[in-house]
Amino acid sequence: MRDHIKLTSKSLEVTGPGAVKVAMAWFGLRAFGILAGLGAAFALAATGQGGGLDILNHLTH
Repeated sequence: MRDHIKLTSKSLEVTGPGAVKVAMAWFGLRAFGILAGLGAAFALAATGQGGGLDILNHLTH
């Protein structure tokens, strides 16, 4: 099952196997700023855990 991410400026809705990791990356972004959140997203993408690339797509488009 692929992760599904619905991201707005104020909320994040995630379903799928990587949901917890994606949520952690999102809250890292909110708590520590854009660089920490992007770092977490890159880490997710690099480990192939799902969600990382989706977060990057949402943040950069």
